[in-house]
Amino acid sequence: MRKTEELFIKTNPDYFDLSISDRSVSGVGSQLNDSTRNVRENLYSFLKGYNISSIFDLPCGDFYWMRTIDLKDISYIGGDIIKERMKKLSLDFPEKKFIYFNIIDDTNLPKVDLLFCRDLLFHLSNEHKRVALQNFVNSGIEYILMSNHPLSSHNMDTVTGGFAHINWQLPPWNFSKPIDILYDSNHGIDTKELQLYTRKQIMESLYL
Repeated sequence: MRKTEELFIKTNPDYFDLSISDRSVSGVGSQLNDSTRNVRENLYSFLKGYNISSIFDLPCGDFYWMRTIDLKDISYIGGDIIKERMKKLSLDFPEKKFIYFNIIDDTNLPKVDLLFCRDLLFHLSNEHKRVALQNFVNSGIEYILMSNHPLSSHNMDTVTGGFAHINWQLPPWNFSKPIDILYDSNHGIDTKELQLYTRKQIMESLYL
């Protein structure tokens, strides 16, 4: 097992429990309630607005809420750090593709139009956030849709496997404005949105 995966086990033991099926083990932001309602209802039309025909969902977790979305003509690949869960999901949903993938250690991202990166980067240290975004840039994927906390007034570092709000428009990131926003959930300071960036924007923001 890789070191980054060991860090997640320590902080999120349920995430690795394949026996849990009555709720999502991916956290409070992955349940079938208001935490995912707006994304579930609007993701498909949002993606079609940019002619997206294929996505890589990283991390896909247990595919708990995403399975309720009819993506119609959009090809789907899910990726996560739990190899056994990816095998199980491949059997349960043969029309989809699931792969064992670690954004820190794996650099060969699938060839898709968009990297869907909801609720991942705020669990990584700043060092690993940068590595993940560099891997996205190097992949050649045109778009990334990633979580942001717009009401957060500052950014703090965390350990990989932990949690810290991210506001990409504030130091140390100071990213340009995204080309579009898909509102995620409204929970006070924990309010989230999904920001859409091009590969070129991320490359310029990271000074690559």
